[in-house]
Amino acid sequence: MATIFDMYKAVQTEADQTPEVCPGHATQQGTAEYAASRVTAGTACPEHFRQLVLPDGETLTLSSLAMSIPRERYQEGGHTEACAIEAARAAWNVLDTSPSQSWNEELSGGEVLAALREEHGITREQVFVIAKAGYPSAILQQLLAGDFKIRPSDLERGCHCLHPEYLSASLYATLAHLRLRTVDALLLENVAEEQLPAIGQSQLTQRLRAAFTALEDLRAQGLLRWYGLSSNFGLWTDEGDRSFRDGLSLRHAVSIAQQVGGPAHGLRFVEVPVHAAQTALWHPAVTADESDDDSGGPYSEPLGKVAEELGVHIIGRDCQASNVLLLSNRLVTALESVAGQDSPISDPEAHLAQIARSSPYVACTLIEQHQSSNPEATLALSTLPPDPNFQESYTKLLDSFGQGHERINGPAQPFSLVQLRLRDESLVLDGSYELEAGPFKACH
Repeated sequence: MATIFDMYKAVQTEADQTPEVCPGHATQQGTAEYAASRVTAGTACPEHFRQLVLPDGETLTLSSLAMSIPRERYQEGGHTEACAIEAARAAWNVLDTSPSQSWNEELSGGEVLAALREEHGITREQVFVIAKAGYPSAILQQLLAGDFKIRPSDLERGCHCLHPEYLSASLYATLAHLRLRTVDALLLENVAEEQLPAIGQSQLTQRLRAAFTALEDLRAQGLLRWYGLSSNFGLWTDEGDRSFRDGLSLRHAVSIAQQVGGPAHGLRFVEVPVHAAQTALWHPAVTADESDDDSGGPYSEPLGKVAEELGVHIIGRDCQASNVLLLSNRLVTALESVAGQDSPISDPEAHLAQIARSSPYVACTLIEQHQSSNPEATLALSTLPPDPNFQESYTKLLDSFGQGHERINGPAQPFSLVQLRLRDESLVLDGSYELEAGPFKACH
C-alpha cells in the first residue's frame, strides 16, 4: 500500500504539500480535560457531555452535539471551517467528515483541526475524529485499477467498494487530508443500501469479513482506533427480522467483527438518522402485529437497545430532516407549543437538534452548522441539558402537530412516534409505537 499512497500523493498536490501529520488520538484524559474546561468557562453544562466506555478500558468524554462536514455540502470561502472552529471552541469535541470526489470536506477538516491545535490550544487528544469510506473517488479508482489492486467487479453500481485494498488506500488518503496519523473511527457508508441489491446476503458477508479483517489490521498499525457502519436505512437488528433480506443485521455485522477481531474487536460505532421519519432506533422494525410468528412475539428489538447490548455506540444525524420540514408553519407552531413561552429554545432548527440529542440511546448528534440559518441558536444548546422528559415532549409534539390532520394508522397512543413525510404539500403523521427509555448517564 505504500506504493499506492506515494502515487496518490504525487497526483494530489494538496496532500503532498501538507505539513507533518499530527500524531495521537482522542484519549480519556484529553476529552475529560476538554469537557471540564468548557464547563468551567460556562460555554457548556455538565449534561452536555456523555461518557462512552470502550473495550480498551478508556472512557471518552464526548459532546452530545458534533460538528459535521458532510459530502457535497462543503462551502467555499472559509464559512465551513469558521463554523466548525467556533463550535469546537465553545463545547463540541466531535468532528465528522465525509470524502467526496474533490476531497474538499476532508481538506476542510484538516484545516479545522490544524487551526484548533495551533491557534486555540485544543489538542488532538481532546477531539474525536470520525472519517468515512465506501465511495472511492475517481482518482483512487484509477490508481487502484492501474496497480491491479481492484477490478471493475469490486465496484457495485460503479460507485461503492468494500475491497480491502481500497479501504487501506482510502484511509491513507483521509489521513493525508486531515493531517493525522490516526482517526478515532472509520465508518463504512451505506453497505446494505449499495451492495445487497447486487450480491445478496451471503456474498455481502464474505465482503464484510474481508473488510473487517483489513480494518483490524489497520487498527493494529495504529492508523485507526475503531470502525463501524453509517447507514441511511439499511441497518436492522437481527437475522430473524424479515426485513433482513433488505438490510444488514447489526447482530450479524458484530458477529463477523468478533470472528476476525475477537472480543476486543473494533466495530463500536454506527451512524444512523435520528429524526421523526426514522424510528427504527426506538421501536422494532417488525412489530408483533406484523409478525408471521405464531407466538406473536416481535422479530426484532429496537436498534438502540441492541446496539447498547452489543457495546456499540450510536451517532445520530439528519436530525433537522433536510430542513424541508422547517418550511411548514404547522411544524414551527407545534414546536413553539411544546417548548412553551418560558423555553430558552425558540429557533425551530435548535429545537429539532434538542429533540435528537435528548433521544434514548444516542451518544451524540451531528449538526451541519454551516447549513444552519441560525447556528448560534444550536450552539447555545451546549449550555442546556438534554430534555429529561423526552417521551412527554415528543408526545406533545405529536398531539400539537397532528391536530386537524390525517393520522394514517388511527388515533395516536401514549409515547407514539411519527413519520413526517410530504404529501400534497402537507405533512402527515404515520404510525404509533411505544418508546422505551434508554439509559444514558450525563458526565459530571
